[in-house]
Amino acid sequence: MEDSGSFLGTVLVTGGCGFIGSFIAEAFAAEPSCSRIVAASRHPNRFRIPKAEYRACDITDLDQARALLDGERPRVIVHTVSPGAFAIPSEHYRVTYLGTKHLLKLAKEHPSVRAFVWTSSVNAVHLDPKLNHRRIDEQEAKINDWNSNASAYSRSKGATESLVLGFNTDATSVDFSQDADWRGKLLTTSLRVTGLFGPRDEKTIKEILHLTNTFATRIQIGPNELVHSWSYVESAADAHVDAAMALLDSRHLRPDMRVDGEAFFIADPEPMRLWDFSRAVWRVAGDEYWNRPEGQQRVFVLPFSMMITIATISEWVYWFFTLGTKRPRMTVDHFELMSKGCWFSIEKAKKRLGYRPVCGTEEGIRRSVKWFQGNGD
Repeated sequence: MEDSGSFLGTVLVTGGCGFIGSFIAEAFAAEPSCSRIVAASRHPNRFRIPKAEYRACDITDLDQARALLDGERPRVIVHTVSPGAFAIPSEHYRVTYLGTKHLLKLAKEHPSVRAFVWTSSVNAVHLDPKLNHRRIDEQEAKINDWNSNASAYSRSKGATESLVLGFNTDATSVDFSQDADWRGKLLTTSLRVTGLFGPRDEKTIKEILHLTNTFATRIQIGPNELVHSWSYVESAADAHVDAAMALLDSRHLRPDMRVDGEAFFIADPEPMRLWDFSRAVWRVAGDEYWNRPEGQQRVFVLPFSMMITIATISEWVYWFFTLGTKRPRMTVDHFELMSKGCWFSIEKAKKRLGYRPVCGTEEGIRRSVKWFQGNGD
């Protein structure tokens, strides 16, 4: 049952056994005003923490999602479920867009649910390498939709963010008292998380670490000129707590402090070039080549055009032989962010959410590598 005496009450984290979802569950567990943490996942077996309760649920199944909300009565929903950046297009539509749409409808009609925090991505917005010389803020960024010239992942993230923010109820019109019935009302916000990395990270840090002390560390794709905003996972998780607190504290009603119906970029304080990031990982991991004195390394640069051509051919071959049900390990999508860069301002998140990154990217890399080295990887 919901704890009506607690500010945040019960918090439901969908995808709570995933990489970022598990850290979000930990962050809420450390927040005194949160009475219960419920982590929902199709297979709630990984990255479990002692203070959370775990429920098996396919959030894209309407009946299962309804039963979950009725049984747990959350006050806050943090929705992190995603099929992964390189899933087939139909999965992005089914899981990301339709799954979120169904959950939003259920949440808005449920008497206990008040806040909905959507874990979005920088891929929700148009990326332009011509603007990579400066920080871009939320007002300047152009959100993607289903007609954008971008990957299926980026289109789904943009379209879903618009959906989430469109479900928002004006916070100035709601009753914030503890025993209020919130049927027909819902406060929503979207967090555009930049390049995510950290402990337990199997998509970025782990893959880079596997190349340590191999010839592959000397190969570079593209010119390494564009900078990228990165997000250490503990900082990104804390941002979700900040967002939930800000949605419900009823003090963010001034136009310049609104959180409901708003999107926020979440990132480390300073950006870093893509290959500088990888080489920083290798140096911390003890790679002999990248720990040589500066100037003694030589890299072999492969142009983006060549790699995109290879990836395009590979995707067509896979599409033909699997009838579009599978994608190759390397896709054109891999080079979308890599070739466009992203540098975003976090001033809005700092001002309105009270967001404060746990550390910078260099320190985040050190912590991440240390975690993998201490856990047998």
